[in-house]
Amino acid sequence: MKKISLSISALLVLVVIGGCTSRNNNNGTSSSSIEVSATSDSATNPTGDSIDSMRTDGDNARFKVEQKAGQSIHIMSTNLKTEEATEIVTSEFVNNSQSRELELIFTTQNNKFEVSLSASGSEELSDTSTFTTDQKYVAFIPYSSEEKNKLGVFVMSNEQKIITDIKNDLDNITNYIESDSDFYEQSIEVK
Repeated sequence: MKKISLSISALLVLVVIGGCTSRNNNNGTSSSSIEVSATSDSATNPTGDSIDSMRTDGDNARFKVEQKAGQSIHIMSTNLKTEEATEIVTSEFVNNSQSRELELIFTTQNNKFEVSLSASGSEELSDTSTFTTDQKYVAFIPYSSEEKNKLGVFVMSNEQKIITDIKNDLDNITNYIESDSDFYEQSIEVK
């Protein structure tokens, strides 16, 4: 019985923070927001964690993360070529004695990307990692459905076409693994 109650107390919920919009910027480029739904059940996700939905806004992907009392949230980045995983941000900057809402943001611009986990409503309480790549372009491409808390992939390439092709068909990312591009899958772990 203790094992079941521990699994239930370790639930993680991501909630949508926006709807679908599209706008044109003053410089003639456009950005859009899309809502993607994902569901999980215990058969495909043995940890009991679930991700309900997410929102992308231009070059940002934002998530609301509910951290339960006693938990810590860890964002992992796995190199899809080497399968090496690295922890890049964690919620250990906040006291975990009570439940709280966190915001997780993936941001890309040119050859830079950033992952930020912060206490909602507080700029001081956060953990942020910023990376620069040798590749010319970077994009965060979210998964359309969640599996074992995997959120999406940072794609880094010198060819914009590779990023566009993967955005249009993320299921075939394995076709590009042997290219000179780099791929880092982002996922959540609850400890």
